[in-house]
Amino acid sequence: MTSTSAAATWPASLPHRHAGGLLSLLPLSTAMFPSGSRELEPERDQGRAKRQLHEPPNSDHSPDHGTATHPRRFTTGGTLDDPAKFRQFCCMYHEVLVVGPFEVNCYLVASDPSQTVVLVDPGADADRIMAAVERSGRALEAILLTHGHVDHVGAVASVRRRWSVPVYIHPADAVWAFSDVNTIPPWYPIPDPVDARDQRHVLDGDEFELAGLRWKVIATPGHTPGGVCYHVPSEDCLWTGDTLFHGSVGRTDLPGGHPQQLQLSLRRLLDLPTSTRIFPGHGPVTSLDVERRINPFL
Repeated sequence: MTSTSAAATWPASLPHRHAGGLLSLLPLSTAMFPSGSRELEPERDQGRAKRQLHEPPNSDHSPDHGTATHPRRFTTGGTLDDPAKFRQFCCMYHEVLVVGPFEVNCYLVASDPSQTVVLVDPGADADRIMAAVERSGRALEAILLTHGHVDHVGAVASVRRRWSVPVYIHPADAVWAFSDVNTIPPWYPIPDPVDARDQRHVLDGDEFELAGLRWKVIATPGHTPGGVCYHVPSEDCLWTGDTLFHGSVGRTDLPGGHPQQLQLSLRRLLDLPTSTRIFPGHGPVTSLDVERRINPFL
């Protein structure tokens, strides 16, 4: 996508760009919390918002983001110290890196025999992500974006300078994801542009083959207008971005959020098999069966 002004691309139904970025459009008490949309707890959340808005990422209050050689441990009810152990659940190569100040899960995914790999949501820490791709021994084939928020797209351009791969994104988020509205200072600057010729716009129901896997797009607006989930039915796996988390769901009070749309999107996900494993944009891996039982938003 060529660099254009946000005034030309920002959807008319959303608030206009603001010099302070996405967070400045909200009151302090509703500053971005990666844990998703939950009822605010004023004393705890106000303090956290102040820390998140005014302290640098490496402060004492900052979360541990992990390292490229020790990805976050993940599963519901247990841990995985080694990404290779993921194969006990399905026949895939899989690694998760927790990147950036908002602790985004960036995934490397491929079928076991595949010589290529895809990235899901490379939001920050481009050097760590590129090192993980090289360590996989596979060639990067594509970048899949679950939505356009800067904490999920911030490293896309840097990765593409190393490997010129297509970027899969819904057009409703593509119009602003790489524009000057999409920034959260001081942690996330405006992302470098991705030319429209290098984007592959995905729509609900689209299917494609990447990294030896058959992917299906499920449109899940609500957190953003162009939020999507990527489903691999053969492996019972679903990458949900900020639509669905372990025990929570995505916020709807940021620009473009829509609570009714999110509820409809969540109902669609409930139609999937209960055995479906959920790989969210933040927090631990879970399953649809677990979320049906414990998630108050479902």
